[in-house]
Amino acid sequence: MTNDKNLKDLTIAIATHEYFKGSAQELKDYLLKINANRVIYVAHKFFYAKDSTSYRELYDHGELVSKKESPKIFPNEFLLYIRDAFYNLYYFLTVKGRIDLFVGSDSFNAIFGLILKKLGKVDQVVFFTIDYIMEDRFKFDILNTIYKKMDRMAFWGSDYTWNVSDRMSRQRVAELGEKAKEKKQLVAPIGIPLEARNISVERKNNILVYSGGLTPHFGLELTVQAMPALVKRFPDVKLRIIGEGEIGPKLKQMAEDLGVSANVEFVGYIDTAKERERWLTLLKESTLGLAPYEATEKTYKKFSDVTKPKDYMSCGLPVITTSVIPISEDIQQYNLGRVIEDSVPSYVEKVSELLLNANERIAIEKNVYAYSANMTWDAVYNKVFSEMDLQV
Repeated sequence: MTNDKNLKDLTIAIATHEYFKGSAQELKDYLLKINANRVIYVAHKFFYAKDSTSYRELYDHGELVSKKESPKIFPNEFLLYIRDAFYNLYYFLTVKGRIDLFVGSDSFNAIFGLILKKLGKVDQVVFFTIDYIMEDRFKFDILNTIYKKMDRMAFWGSDYTWNVSDRMSRQRVAELGEKAKEKKQLVAPIGIPLEARNISVERKNNILVYSGGLTPHFGLELTVQAMPALVKRFPDVKLRIIGEGEIGPKLKQMAEDLGVSANVEFVGYIDTAKERERWLTLLKESTLGLAPYEATEKTYKKFSDVTKPKDYMSCGLPVITTSVIPISEDIQQYNLGRVIEDSVPSYVEKVSELLLNANERIAIEKNVYAYSANMTWDAVYNKVFSEMDLQV
């Protein structure tokens, strides 16, 4: 981009997969807030989401002027990717005029930006990558090969790559060699939303909250395994789990088998865009936020600036996590919570330490809000667009 262009004058397209509100949705909100000339937002809901559809929203100067939505089809992952491919082409090709900047959130969507660029519809493409692991991501080798080729295609073909952490940028260079340094890699971390500060709710004692997908390697089994020891120390302690996913039934059975069902609340899925106030209220009235990622070789979180800690920080909560994620370094340095080992004794020790010390929790809350001041979504996107020589 040349430095004589103003972001507000551009037509900007966003293509993403959607479940919880994330970076792509926040980018849309940012562009609407600054009254960008035109925003074309295309989202494909994941196969495990309720009412999985693809849809397009078209905005002119911050105002929604049209919305189209695909029919619902059988929720099969393979079929839905075929649907997503079709609508990535159909939705963008049927909008009049050229697209100045196409932001594809993940390699699948970025590749369609490259196709549209070849067709003359798009000027420049951003590959927005949220997570990163190129080895043994899937059970089947063929899927790993396809995923890796798609990532490389999106990286080498795009004009810019936005990574959510510097650790991810460095890993790409380590894997791809010195030539990767020639590509324009920018860091666009997960921002911290501020709207929770407008929600007035009393903080309660001894509520541990988890918000996210109920999937393996996110430390949920460890969390439930730690509950008997925590209940013994804090009889009124409650584990609040917000979300749904493949290990949900397993977690419920574990809680029952360990005799802690009365202390575990399964809230279920909350649409964090449509039910945002309810979701933030449940977070903000809690005591500690949980993000205890397992330290496995296959986890893609070790290069990611994950959303959960930022969601908890938006509500002033101390964060409980492991050293797997990059932000764990800041959590230790700035006293934003506790970094635990991947074990029940460490989990119980660190959680108990904070539950017993209200003054320390208050001090951490102040630290969290101070840290958050420079990590808002506006600050993140102002910086990354400025680095692209776009006037904001």
